[in-house]
Amino acid sequence: MKLFLKGAMLAALAGTPAIAWQTQTDFRGLVINDLVQGPLEIKVICDPGGAFIPAADQAILTLEGQLPDGPFTLSADTGSVSGTLEAGLISNRNGGIWTSFARLLMTGSRFDLTVADQTITIQTKSALPETCLPGRS
Repeated sequence: MKLFLKGAMLAALAGTPAIAWQTQTDFRGLVINDLVQGPLEIKVICDPGGAFIPAADQAILTLEGQLPDGPFTLSADTGSVSGTLEAGLISNRNGGIWTSFARLLMTGSRFDLTVADQTITIQTKSALPETCLPGRS
C-alpha cells in the first residue's frame, strides 16, 4: 500500500505546474534558494560574499521529510550529474560534483532527480539564480 501511494504521488507530480525558486539573503550575506515540489525540497545555500572561509556553497535535499543517504542523479536536457548524498548534503567540498550540480540547476528549468529509488520531475519557472559561483574553492 505504501509503495502504491508513493507511485501515485509521483505520477501526480508529472502534471504539476512550474514552480519558482524562493530566494532570500540572511544577515551574513548567504543567499538561500528554496524549491519545494511534492515530497522533495531542494535548498541551495550560496556564499557569494565569502562569509565563510572557504566559501560554503551547498545544497540540502529533503525527501518526504528525511535527509537521504546514498546515490543520486540529477539530469536535464543540458546534461546530468551523479554522486552520493550524505544526510542529504552536496557541497562545494565535493569538488566536481558540486560544480556540475550547481551549473545544471543554473542552466535549465526541467530536471529529473533520482534519489532513494524514486525519480521526481522538477519543473521550475526559471533556472537557479547564478549566485553560487560554481568551481570557487
